[in-house]
Amino acid sequence: MVSLSVAASDYQSITIEVHSYERGVTGDYYDDNWLNVIVSIKAGGFSGHFPTSFLTEDFFSFHEEVSALYETLKGSATFSTMEEQLSLSLVGNGRGGIKLTAVAVDEVGIGNQLKFAFPIDQTHLRSLLHDLKEVQAAFPVRSN
Repeated sequence: MVSLSVAASDYQSITIEVHSYERGVTGDYYDDNWLNVIVSIKAGGFSGHFPTSFLTEDFFSFHEEVSALYETLKGSATFSTMEEQLSLSLVGNGRGGIKLTAVAVDEVGIGNQLKFAFPIDQTHLRSLLHDLKEVQAAFPVRSN
């Protein structure tokens, strides 16, 4: 298992634990690249976790955007998933302040929604990039 985490405090955090590929190699791009994931959230008085599945490519595209945000501290980086169970947006103010906004859905299509936001600073981006590299190394995109 590898994980990535962004935490502003003990009461404001999101962690994504990547446990395994859903299945062995089948030769189908999408079947081969689904990952078993657990999302844990602390947002003020709310906390919880839920299992879900994300595609390997979700982490690769997010890494590119977070890298660009880290370099300039301006613009945004977005993590979104095919089944829309988690979306994260990091928006930089150009001076080192970053606003994280997120929407989590506990069940595909019919689940409960939790919307939350909290501020972080640029120092969180470096550890997030490190975590994303570990996810990519442990669970590379499988191609046909």
